[in-house]
Amino acid sequence: MKVILGPSLLFFTLLFIGNLNAQNNINVHFFKIIWVEYIADLPQKMHNDTLAIDLYAEINDKGVMSFLERDAKNEERYFTYQMTNMQLLALDSVLNGSNPLKKYIENFDHIEGMPYAGQYDYLSLITKGNKKDEICFVYSDMSEKFKNILSLLEEITYKKKNYETSTVLSVPPQVKSSVLNLHKKSKYLPLIGNPPPPVSQ
Repeated sequence: MKVILGPSLLFFTLLFIGNLNAQNNINVHFFKIIWVEYIADLPQKMHNDTLAIDLYAEINDKGVMSFLERDAKNEERYFTYQMTNMQLLALDSVLNGSNPLKKYIENFDHIEGMPYAGQYDYLSLITKGNKKDEICFVYSDMSEKFKNILSLLEEITYKKKNYETSTVLSVPPQVKSSVLNLHKKSKYLPLIGNPPPPVSQ
């Protein structure tokens, strides 16, 4: 049976949806989210146990996402984006501290000797109850719920040219240290490397 909205009900439905997106007054569970895309296990990019960070992002409880990216020339560019309430609700549906972040990993097993041709991700979550959790992972190993969150964040960074700012953002030394230390402890991560050469006929 089809439900047909009357003019008044339709108006208030559209008004509610508009307000949900326009008003930034959503009360989320997280205080701060840090998201990092990085490269490791590549000797040419590793110097004295440092990481090659390609993207660093901070998201506060108001939905302000500040991030930096390194371009092809290895130059840093800075961006700021205000999330909509719908985006904030989507983040909070997963990143709310109710489940350990590691619970969203679905694949811990990788074929031995099979190199991983990609980058790693790091995510840190601090809730308003001052509960902290962090995880290193690769996108393909995660649950669909978590992948949806990553896709949301990736979509924002893809449109970065609209959000460029002159405000300088730097990666805090303690974040670099946290990423490096956790990466070393995360034995489930695949190793980055080049694929094996083709077998000659």
